[in-house]
Amino acid sequence: MRITQILALLRLALPILDYIRTLPPGTAERFVTERSLRPLTHLKRAAQLTEAARILPGYARSRHRAAS
Repeated sequence: MRITQILALLRLALPILDYIRTLPPGTAERFVTERSLRPLTHLKRAAQLTEAARILPGYARSRHRAAS
């Protein structure tokens, strides 16, 4: 079951994965967790981005900067 949960993270939209990868060193371990991302893996890509902006701290700002 746990392996399935972790592999499901591969279904996240690339902008979300990029955001997670670019978190600075020293970011608190509990800032973004597998458990908080789990509901996103069941959504379509566009819905993932909308929901990520709501639940991930700082994601909406990073998405806005990337669009500029």
